[in-house]
Amino acid sequence: MDSRLQAKFFPHSLEGEAHEWFYALPERSVTSFRDLSMLFLEQYKHNIKKELMVLDICAMRQGSDEKLDKFVVRFKRTWK
Repeated sequence: MDSRLQAKFFPHSLEGEAHEWFYALPERSVTSFRDLSMLFLEQYKHNIKKELMVLDICAMRQGSDEKLDKFVVRFKRTWK
């Protein structure tokens, strides 16, 4: 798809906080869809689910003040 069309239709796909974020951007601050997508990813990167690696699981440790049953629950949630 043409990046100009993507930039034109992208705002119509947003709702709630993302919609408000987009319309709060300074006028003429985005010059391309690439710029827009980079800004969007930077703003919402905390919502991107990272693929869990075996090393991430192996690196999990029980906190010094964390009870074993709480650690097991956290471990199982992470593994899913």
